[in-house]
Amino acid sequence: MDNGHLEIAMSLMKEILYDNCYIDRWHSEKSQMSKKWENKIAPIAGVFFEAYPELLTNEHIENIASGGIENDPDEDLNIIYKDYPDIEPLRAILNAYVEDGCSVALTER
Repeated sequence: MDNGHLEIAMSLMKEILYDNCYIDRWHSEKSQMSKKWENKIAPIAGVFFEAYPELLTNEHIENIASGGIENDPDEDLNIIYKDYPDIEPLRAILNAYVEDGCSVALTER
């Protein structure tokens, strides 16, 4: 698998983990990352970002991972990326990752 695609997947996953408060002083980035999900997300993210390399920025990674711009209903992904209909497979895999709880096993504090 392309290491660049894995890096993109990891960036998306980190944004989601931070957005959902899975990373904190007791749970590091490394401890919360799931190889299983990295390998599922990487090929789909790779296809999307190879088609649209101009979207491979921190801002777009954050927007895509978080579902849009916080507290602005006019800036959700359906509006921001309306000209990119092939974002749907990426959105679907990221939603599956979130629905799976990001494969995070939180420990008692």
